[in-house]
Amino acid sequence: MRDSSITNEERLQHILEAISKINSFIEGESEEGFINSTIIQNATLFQYAISRRSSGSY
Repeated sequence: MRDSSITNEERLQHILEAISKINSFIEGESEEGFINSTIIQNATLFQYAISRRSSGSY
């Protein structure tokens, strides 16, 4: 169910913030480094889930 108390602009801001955080987590990281780091994987997946929830597609 979509939270109607926030605006589309706020939803978009949440998505953009999540994308920015994901980029900061993986910047300069090799594929092997990503695969070997459960911390980076979990942080990335958490932000991905936030962006999905903000978009209303969960």
